[in-house]
Amino acid sequence: MTTRDHEGAPAVAGSTTVFQCSAQWATPNPNYLRDVSDETQLLMEQVPFYEQWYRLRLLWIYQDKLHATLQIDPD
Repeated sequence: MTTRDHEGAPAVAGSTTVFQCSAQWATPNPNYLRDVSDETQLLMEQVPFYEQWYRLRLLWIYQDKLHATLQIDPD
């Protein structure tokens, strides 16, 4: 939706609320560009679903920690 698309929305609806998800790059990650080891690359190529399990593991480790850092302190 562009700015122009929703300019008339309050006149029709009375008010609008915009929800936006935080981007996964919201905090710096020094390991983002780190090379994947040769062993891990081999596993991703040769072992069925290893790449998906690897990504799930990363999500499991970091997702909950990221959420707390993005919360606004009411004080």
